[in-house]
Amino acid sequence: MKAGPLVGATPGAFQVLPSGASTYRIPINIPPGTAGTQPQVGISYNSQGGNGLLGIGWSVEGMSAITRCPQTFAQDDNFAGITYTATDRFCLGRGERPGIRQTA
Repeated sequence: MKAGPLVGATPGAFQVLPSGASTYRIPINIPPGTAGTQPQVGISYNSQGGNGLLGIGWSVEGMSAITRCPQTFAQDDNFAGITYTATDRFCLGRGERPGIRQTA
């Protein structure tokens, strides 16, 4: 009989980056989809990270999200924070601005 993974154990990988940040990554196993495509999804922690979807320092890897982002002078000729109104801009993933604007 071949032993399987430990019950109740969560696989993860700890690392200290050259910047001094400690990181921890927990993979999430997802079954293969269409044509055998299998995304690499996980949960990660970075001690120098900001407030993410899962709390301070924690983030989800392998998926993009559309979120509101502040206006910048380089892209909007204006500095403005997030106001939760039609003037907000939207970012894809880690801040890329594909030009999505809210419409009424």
